[in-house]
Amino acid sequence: MGDSVSIAHIELEFPIAAAPERVWDALVKETGKWWPRDFYSDARAINMVCEPRLGGRLYEDWGGGGEGRGRTWYTIQTFDPPRVLEMAGHLYPAYGGPSVTLVRIELQAEGEGTRLKLSDAVVGRADEGTKRSLEEGWRALVGVGLKENFEK
Repeated sequence: MGDSVSIAHIELEFPIAAAPERVWDALVKETGKWWPRDFYSDARAINMVCEPRLGGRLYEDWGGGGEGRGRTWYTIQTFDPPRVLEMAGHLYPAYGGPSVTLVRIELQAEGEGTRLKLSDAVVGRADEGTKRSLEEGWRALVGVGLKENFEK
């Protein structure tokens, strides 16, 4: 691929059997409950944490008490509960980058449930493999991890 810059973009939708407010709470307040262990980047990770506010982080907590060890995945750019969450993050070379990833999650009421719309665009070092990886990853995170919380 060399040093060229490209874009990998996906758009996915997931019906979820819960009201948008409940899905929102699970998304931003209970992230560690539905984020699968095998999606952590480091074995030291004890939780995935979302700071539910504008400028907040979505990060892996590696423990260490007040030392604040971990890895930031995203920073919240748009916070409009319970409707829109937009985040920006960085993919370092060890994870396929260098690239920037821009994620938009939109929740829409649909009957008694919610339609979660997700788009992710990676700009930088990105190819068809990046696109496949994004789609597989988000399907596992949201389509299985988050969605299964409401179907038990």
